[in-house]
Amino acid sequence: MYKEYADVKYHIGLLENRADELKLEILESQKEDKVENEFGVFNKRNKKSWTYSKKLQKQEDKLKVDKVDEQESGKAKVEISISLVFSPISYE
Repeated sequence: MYKEYADVKYHIGLLENRADELKLEILESQKEDKVENEFGVFNKRNKKSWTYSKKLQKQEDKLKVDKVDEQESGKAKVEISISLVFSPISYE
């Protein structure tokens, strides 16, 4: 069970890396915004990224500090869930 999980996670990583490579190739080569073929529909989309004013960045930094303060004082409510963390020894 553990070996199979490790193997699956390894192959997922390989596939995600390859998918990222292919996505870049498609974005560079696809001239149209939309390509439809037997595999599906491939749409190019614009993605916005925002850079905020120093004033707002300072407010955001203060909020981060305030959140930590509330966590440490117990004012913030915590929810705990169980998850599995896997660290591979090697991929061979």
